[in-house]
Amino acid sequence: MQWPGTLRSLMQRKEKKGHVHTNNCWVGMLFYRTEPLSGISGPDAFDYIGSHYVLFSFISSDERGHEMPSYCPCVFISAILSLSFIFVALLTFLPLMEPRPVQDTVRVAIPDLEFATTDRIHYTRRLYGKERMAAINSGLGKGYGQLISMGDLRFKQILSREELSTHVRAAWIRLRFQAPWFAYRCKTLNGFEPNSFYFEYKKSSKADVAEAWADESIFWRTESLSHQEWELEMKKIRWEPGSGHVAVEMHIAKGKEPNQWFFMYTFPHQTADARGACGALDTFLKNLQEELEGRAESYHNLPWGEEISRLTPTAALMVPDVGASDLPAPSQKPASTQFQRIPLQECQVAGSDEIYQLVCLSVEETKAVLTNCKRYKASLTAVINSILVLAEIETVLQLAADASPDEYAKIIESFKTSDVFTVAVNIADMHSYVYPKYAKALGGCGTGGCINVAFPTHHNMDHIRRCISVGIDGQITRNFSGSGFWDGVVPDTQKGLVSGGRQPPHAFHVLDQLNEKMAPQIKNFHLLTQSVVASSLGSVERVGLFQPFAPANAEKYPNSLFYIEDWIFGMCATNLPARVGHTWEYNGRLYMNLQGSSKWQTEKSFRLFAESIRARLDQIMSITFELEGEEEDQPHTRVPWRIIFEGEIRTREGKSSSANLWLQLTQNLPSYPTHSLESCNTMLHSEQRLSMINKRSYSLYIRDTYYAGLLKPLVSTLNTPIHDMDQNTPTIAAELRPEQIDQILDNLPRPSYHLASLDASADVDLSSSSPLPQRVHWAMERLKKLFSELEPEQLVFVLPKMRKLMERAKQNKGLDFPEFDQFLRYSGLGRLLIVKEKKGKIPVVRYLPCISDFPPSELNGPAPPEWLAMFVHSDVPSVCIEDYNACCNICLEDFEEPPLALEFQVDANDDDGIQASTKPLRQLICGHVLHEECLPMFQSDDYDETFECPACRAEVWTSLSFSLLSAEIPRNAAHNSISSDRQETYDDYYDTLPPWEKIHRKLLDWVTSLPISELDVALNSTAHGRMVNDIALHIWTSWTYKRYIYSRMTDSPGGVVDCLCVDSRMAWMISNSISRGEHRDAGRMLRESWDTFGLEDAPRLLVVLAKHFSDQRHWVVHKFSLPDGALTTYDFFPEPDAFPASRTTKLWWSAFRLAWPDAAICPIPGMPKPKLVRVRQPMQLAVDESVAAAGVWRNILMGLPAEQNPDLEHLRDAICTEVDSFRQTYTSWANHLSMFFGDLYGKI
Repeated sequence: MQWPGTLRSLMQRKEKKGHVHTNNCWVGMLFYRTEPLSGISGPDAFDYIGSHYVLFSFISSDERGHEMPSYCPCVFISAILSLSFIFVALLTFLPLMEPRPVQDTVRVAIPDLEFATTDRIHYTRRLYGKERMAAINSGLGKGYGQLISMGDLRFKQILSREELSTHVRAAWIRLRFQAPWFAYRCKTLNGFEPNSFYFEYKKSSKADVAEAWADESIFWRTESLSHQEWELEMKKIRWEPGSGHVAVEMHIAKGKEPNQWFFMYTFPHQTADARGACGALDTFLKNLQEELEGRAESYHNLPWGEEISRLTPTAALMVPDVGASDLPAPSQKPASTQFQRIPLQECQVAGSDEIYQLVCLSVEETKAVLTNCKRYKASLTAVINSILVLAEIETVLQLAADASPDEYAKIIESFKTSDVFTVAVNIADMHSYVYPKYAKALGGCGTGGCINVAFPTHHNMDHIRRCISVGIDGQITRNFSGSGFWDGVVPDTQKGLVSGGRQPPHAFHVLDQLNEKMAPQIKNFHLLTQSVVASSLGSVERVGLFQPFAPANAEKYPNSLFYIEDWIFGMCATNLPARVGHTWEYNGRLYMNLQGSSKWQTEKSFRLFAESIRARLDQIMSITFELEGEEEDQPHTRVPWRIIFEGEIRTREGKSSSANLWLQLTQNLPSYPTHSLESCNTMLHSEQRLSMINKRSYSLYIRDTYYAGLLKPLVSTLNTPIHDMDQNTPTIAAELRPEQIDQILDNLPRPSYHLASLDASADVDLSSSSPLPQRVHWAMERLKKLFSELEPEQLVFVLPKMRKLMERAKQNKGLDFPEFDQFLRYSGLGRLLIVKEKKGKIPVVRYLPCISDFPPSELNGPAPPEWLAMFVHSDVPSVCIEDYNACCNICLEDFEEPPLALEFQVDANDDDGIQASTKPLRQLICGHVLHEECLPMFQSDDYDETFECPACRAEVWTSLSFSLLSAEIPRNAAHNSISSDRQETYDDYYDTLPPWEKIHRKLLDWVTSLPISELDVALNSTAHGRMVNDIALHIWTSWTYKRYIYSRMTDSPGGVVDCLCVDSRMAWMISNSISRGEHRDAGRMLRESWDTFGLEDAPRLLVVLAKHFSDQRHWVVHKFSLPDGALTTYDFFPEPDAFPASRTTKLWWSAFRLAWPDAAICPIPGMPKPKLVRVRQPMQLAVDESVAAAGVWRNILMGLPAEQNPDLEHLRDAICTEVDSFRQTYTSWANHLSMFFGDLYGKI
């Protein structure tokens, strides 16, 4: 019969899969592929039949598999044909059943590209293409390209070598069974083309061969070296590619810590690339975990010999040769004005020529880099490659000074006039294109082999010259402004990476064939490129590696018996003229391993290269503030402390948003301080815990203390502006009216501690009639809306948790704000709606096969109408997917094809309308299609992690966050107008407030993060006979500082605030950062604390009220004067000689210069010696020390003599009154919330 053209194509496609449909019958036995049977003997013949042929039941069936009457003539025909085939096969293979002796020499026949055997023991295949070229380079280059991977493991129990060796050996042997490519041996193939090699794997029915292999490949080292020192030692280990050496060696050494062991692996590049080896190493560590737990199956019981089914062919057979039409056009030849450099000259070196430097960023620094990447919509790889390019050119320019005058002039001229700088080698990973059957067979261990392609990128020199300039005198200057880098070099690099990185599988085959043709002609090792080589592994954990063993995941995997503190990747760069930048992320930290050869690199050139990279990274992590008059549309680089958040905190104008930052900072505070990852977990006294800040979250704990309209205004005898702290009395008097001067003189013996009362507009929240703070009030309105949008099944999920909240509120006679917020965070109330909304953005699709007649227009493109019409109609959008990609990348199951339409079915009957339901498919934003049931966000409404597409690593799902205090603002409640196409946020509202009102809002936001117990402790501390704690002091000082700002900015035209007050919490955090040498962090904190109030320019004076950094029992006040460099410290120690000098406080000047680089700060040589003033009243009790310090702090703020003795009892009463009123306000808010939730629960 004649088949329609499109239907014939479909039938042909089914024939390739082993299905031939004839007259409503299925032929009994057909094969997937044909292969020569030579070289197979004995029992392996039946193994061959079982692995290459498929037996189907001899029953007639229609297209859906429904059984037909057994008397159908075609059934007997199929049976006869099949039995005949079996008979012929037996006659063919039975003569081969005789066992043959094991051959000790390499067989003469050329090994195929898939493993084959002649003796049922030794399985061999030839190296081809890239892997063959890697072996050649390794041999001629004396180990070039040998890869290393090293982990710093910390065990929870101290294990001796004897205890550990048994478990390690067993886990290593199990890995051989799971990933047999780890046990390949590379040997020279004689009698063939030059530079030919083959892999050999030895099979055994017992574990004896694997045990011998483990004894040969595991090395226990006795040297005492650090983790980074081991890198150089491991790079010395190399072997010839044709020597028959084991594929991978594992070296284990004891660290300096009792529970520390280094696990180090080395393997040549022809065995695997770095990405391909990571999966096997991850499997080994999981094996080790199981061995330590005692739940692993003995490797003696494994079905040895079965692992040969997992022997992998060459990569050219594992990657489909498709996508020729999608191959990018050849890169245009770089402009004739290519940047020229002095050709490097090779020199002889005694001993190892390996040089390297590991750049490792902290968690905070890494987050700063990633936040900038996200802010400027740039990939991390693009940013790193841009840094490498700038460092390479900068190094060339600096080394040019050592060249001859003619060469120097030539290089400088080339830099000024050239158009392009080319990076010849960028690596594009191709593992995602491997046929799923190989990945599935190896179970996540990786397939081995070199499965990547290299491509060049060409970088515009105009953008580079905006970041590097050469003066008339030859001085080289780095431009650290964000404009040249973020809007020039980085987008240019990213464009090149995106264009070159989109390599279809066919590109790999083109490169593989080119390497195969060149391989026989290679006689000497010589790499042409002398430029930088960029390679990135990406985030190790995001690709699912080492997750149970990362310290950051300790809470998620509490049963892990060890964790990996650090992981280092590297390669042997011996004889390499280029510098290699190898980048990866692990445990929240960014690593960059710079490597090269001292035969081509001098100590100076490599040092300059590394210094330039570090300087650019520092630029990204530092603060670059916009200058006055800068154009509004220019990108800014203000990323001080908001680097701790995953989300980008910006307003529509592009400036930083401070209100949400402060709120999130206080919400992320733990109950005890964690100085760093290396700090101890010692629990301190409760007051010390309250005064310390989590270093990792940069939590600036500024706590204001007043709710407008509830605290009685304080009446002051001074109705005057507040003046500079360091001005003397005559200067103050010159600016005051006579009656004001009289008031000051009359009150000197007993000065008042109350500032002038503020205008009502500064104290009262006029935008809302609710008794709650404005942010909380708007959150409550949003909450009502959320409940109205919940579906019945969602209400069933939320109401039980809400009932428990009401019962707890009744039992405890009220609840704290954090308890309400915690309920909303973890009850799933907000997340239910967010998840529902985000799921709706991942569309359901139907899979259709892709044929040559109707190729898709793009990745997983829509089906053409002609092709779509051949299948049963569905309202679900259909996408065409190529056969090699038509499977789920998570479960590795093939997609089910939809049924044909009735008119295209052959001999259709009444049952054709019945079709088994297929698994729903979802199309991700990147275009790839996966089973819905495999996506974790569809498995649970509580999924709250980042999910990336397993095929292309595109970010599909981000962590969810819902807080009582993160609601949007009703538009009619705003003080300013917002475009109607979006809802106004609290940050938009906050940015419209004057500075003193911003302090007020922070006060209201802060109080909602405090449990009422802390306010009780603060209030009790104000009683007579007790030390006023830092929370109570902060309440009083914050409100005082607010009034100071209001007076300065409203009492006189053009009033300027030039004083910054630093409280004890921020002071401790800044001093702690400085003591660790992290001056940038300290500068960020200071600058953010100034900018968050909307204050301009730079402060002239800073007043610090804090506990002594070295002795937390005592209080001090520091006064810094930035213009003249004066530092005065007021101490309150009981003994004159008891005050310990603090070097950390003197180092604050470095933080000032980083915070305000353009400010007129006294240079270090001209600074006067710090002054120490002891302030202590006669008969002053030790418990009054904090009050006395607060009095001095206020004297300085008001411009009064700092040493003037305050009325301690009067001041204590003032602090008590303010804290008590604050406590009552908090209680009224909590009661209102309880009534609100109770009423809401009753209505539902």
